[in-house]
Amino acid sequence: SSGNQTDQLLAGQYLVTVSDSRGNILTDMITIGASDTLLIPTSFIVDAGGSGIANGAIVIVPGGGQSPYSALWSDGGTGLERTQILPGTYTVTVTDIQGCTATGTYNVGTVSANDIGGTAPPKVWPNPASDLLYINGNALVSVSLCDATGRLVMEHNGGKSPLFILHTEDLTSGVYFLNMTTENQNIYMAKVVINR
Repeated sequence: SSGNQTDQLLAGQYLVTVSDSRGNILTDMITIGASDTLLIPTSFIVDAGGSGIANGAIVIVPGGGQSPYSALWSDGGTGLERTQILPGTYTVTVTDIQGCTATGTYNVGTVSANDIGGTAPPKVWPNPASDLLYINGNALVSVSLCDATGRLVMEHNGGKSPLFILHTEDLTSGVYFLNMTTENQNIYMAKVVINR
């Protein structure tokens, strides 16, 4: 590559040549070390609606290593987000661009009696959020996100779902208010912080 900067280099040795306007040339061997160990430090699990009901979910957030990451699950599924899955135990192998791997095992259970009909408050994570906001509630039918002035900035309606994923990457940093409605018309609110 040429120019003042180069990025997205893999670990290894590189020969660098620098020249100035007077014709002076300096050549040196530069070593770029391997990145941090690949880990799966964060995971979120949404239990399924019952035995034999495929509406559970697992979301994993790899760290370390070097992105992009790929994920292969024990049931043949792929991706960092698994939705519409049955209760059970799932093992995932995450691989980074350098071929480093990390493995995690997760159990998707079934919802408790308190969760049926929307009596348990929804779970919202991560908070603060950056690119994605996950909302888990067994009987949610709509979610809306308003900024601090009350202006609606995002809305998702229609269809009962145990997991809503809001893409917040285009929002500016600040405080937002999340309104969540269940099929029984129970309304829950949560303050959400978006960090850039």
